[in-house]
Amino acid sequence: MSTHMDKTPTSHPAPGDTYERSDITPRPIVIAVAAGVIFVAMVFVAMWVLTGAYANYVAKHSAPANPLAAQFALKQPPLPRLQTLPVKDLQALHASENQALHSYAWIDRAAGSVRIPIERAIELTAQRGLPARPAESAGGK
Repeated sequence: MSTHMDKTPTSHPAPGDTYERSDITPRPIVIAVAAGVIFVAMVFVAMWVLTGAYANYVAKHSAPANPLAAQFALKQPPLPRLQTLPVKDLQALHASENQALHSYAWIDRAAGSVRIPIERAIELTAQRGLPARPAESAGGK
């Protein structure tokens, strides 16, 4: 009487083999993957054709657009709008901030108020020091 435990493998894998050939057959897996890819491609093509057919149907059977819609429609949505190019917007913000930090400009000509570059402001502060409040008397309020 022979049991499953009595069986021993009679063939050993060759030295160059990287897997046991007796455990799995790759052909059914390859066929299943190929069938899945073909099925997905067919679904995409069918949806593309169906979308085009529905678009043509709607274009033929829809009521014509109101002629006043183009004249009175909003050209852009109201503010605030979403950023379409946030990186470009951030670069423009940094450029304007850098221009303001490193240039001279009038703030208020009548009052004689100007903006100076930050490097010059640091130099002047180092030379003149920070303005201080006058010392309050110790006993009075």
